[in-house]
Amino acid sequence: LQEFEKMLEDRAEDNLLYRIGTMYYSGHGTPADPDKAYDYFVKAAEFKNVHAQYALGKTYADPESSHYDLDKAIKYFELSQEQGNTYATYELGKIYLDQDKSHYDAAKGISYLEAVKEDNVYALTRLGKIYLTGIPDIDPDIEKALSYLKEAAEKGNDNAQYTLGKIYLDNESDYYDPEKGIKLLESIKDKNMYA
Repeated sequence: LQEFEKMLEDRAEDNLLYRIGTMYYSGHGTPADPDKAYDYFVKAAEFKNVHAQYALGKTYADPESSHYDLDKAIKYFELSQEQGNTYATYELGKIYLDQDKSHYDAAKGISYLEAVKEDNVYALTRLGKIYLTGIPDIDPDIEKALSYLKEAAEKGNDNAQYTLGKIYLDNESDYYDPEKGIKLLESIKDKNMYA
């Protein structure tokens, strides 16, 4: 950390600012200091650093943060997304799908998750769960749900595997298949305590 800070005296560089910010954020080489981390992320984001923009989005989206501000979170996630950060796209989807927030917009949230479903197994799993039960403005669609959950399960997501296992073990379901259900739950029993 001290060496990085010395380097910073010679040149203000976005990756260096971001790296120092992450060290303060996670407490590597120094006690964790979220406020100092935030300051470094802001400076790095001024240089349009994609990772700093994402880090600011996460900071602003965190209700535990003293900087909590969903409008700013959306702004920084959008900036990061414009530079190709698919994690930022996923985070935007989560914000718009949070029914407890004033930003709730199911169609917008779904569109963000759809945009990254090929690269993000969590987006696939979330889409599967949304279509499994439905949410305001989105009706349940079991066929869509199963399609997303199967794809996420094939990619190794234990949450999707668990959800599929439960569907196959529901003896009132049209998809009741205890052999498949048990096989799925057996395969994840060491990493998913609910299984």
